[in-house]
Amino acid sequence: MTESVLQTGAATIEALRALRAQGLAIALDDFGTGYSSLASIEQLPLTRIKLDRSLIAGVDTSTRSAAIARAIITMCQGLGLEITAEGVERPEQFAMLTNYAGMYLQGYLLSPPVARDQVMTARLEVRRLAQDLLLTSASVASPNVIDSGSVRMEQLTQVG
Repeated sequence: MTESVLQTGAATIEALRALRAQGLAIALDDFGTGYSSLASIEQLPLTRIKLDRSLIAGVDTSTRSAAIARAIITMCQGLGLEITAEGVERPEQFAMLTNYAGMYLQGYLLSPPVARDQVMTARLEVRRLAQDLLLTSASVASPNVIDSGSVRMEQLTQVG
């Protein structure tokens, strides 16, 4: 669901809680582009926050963007939420985001959208590319920064 759904109130929160009680995961998509309050995030039975590409665009070029992303990631980790960074398009963004344990990364750097019947093949390519990026990042970053065991890659898929 997107942040605009949060504006619908108590009925939405109760419906989401009922879904979570049945074991369904709930993700908040495009976080950072709408008007959700931090209190809403605390109240919702979310399992994942997907950081909008606009929050990720400058993490490697702007100290302000990096600080905002760091604050949101730290908050989400503190709430026990999984985090997906959308719009990862440059190796420098990848390197910065792999500093956070348990991050899921999504974007054209790893894979363009693929048809459903190509997902398994693309998955192998994404894994190879991610390993290459981790090695490149590790050679540029400090040796204690990159932990390839803590990074998960999510590829974009398109049902077709």
